[in-house]
Amino acid sequence: RVVATTPALRVRQRRHLDRERVVVLPDTAPLWLTTAEQTVIDCALTLPLLHAVVVCDSALRARAVTVDGMRRAMRNLQGQREARRARRVLELCDPEAGSVLESVLRVRMTLAGIVGLASQVQLRDRSGTHLLRVDFCFEDVRLVVEVDGQKWHQDVERDRRRDNQLAAAG
Repeated sequence: RVVATTPALRVRQRRHLDRERVVVLPDTAPLWLTTAEQTVIDCALTLPLLHAVVVCDSALRARAVTVDGMRRAMRNLQGQREARRARRVLELCDPEAGSVLESVLRVRMTLAGIVGLASQVQLRDRSGTHLLRVDFCFEDVRLVVEVDGQKWHQDVERDRRRDNQLAAAG
């Protein structure tokens, strides 16, 4: 049912939530909000899968939610379809994802059936010394995939040193 509308916005009430499933911000006029977990679940149930995973990854990265907290919140879901959809979103999440771009690429590779993918891998040289952490690694074929925006790659010399480290490590 539509509960409010403006020329640029239409607010719909999808379902009624019990007061136990919403929170009031301290020291404010009463304004009922869903918890971070409930908000992520609502996104999981209404957004396209890729977008829902990005929201969940972002909430995990910001430490607004935890995987265990999400699992607990999912116990309240009504119906098999909702529960299955929310579990699928959580299965595709990676709490270590460093950015939205990493989340998008990881989900797209996974949904495309690409196998052997490990994310956020700590690489070491032949002596066991830590070199660096990479976004994605296909260890069987010794392939590293880094995905970052220009913000993180303005230093060409730093990128060259990193590439050389990876090449030297095989």
